[in-house]
Amino acid sequence: MARPIRNTPILMGSDADRFLQEINILPTKEERIKERDRIEASAQQFLNLVLNIKKRQEACE
Repeated sequence: MARPIRNTPILMGSDADRFLQEINILPTKEERIKERDRIEASAQQFLNLVLNIKKRQEACE
């Protein structure tokens, strides 16, 4: 049986103010593009690694 999910805490006072300030600060478009490119490169490296392992396994059979 699954455990019950706890309620989300409610932020008040300075914690709420700080949270609102932090979520309103967006990275620049260049930073977002750079991060997306980094993630895509990492994903491509992972896929190449998996493909190479599969090729090795097929060659051994």
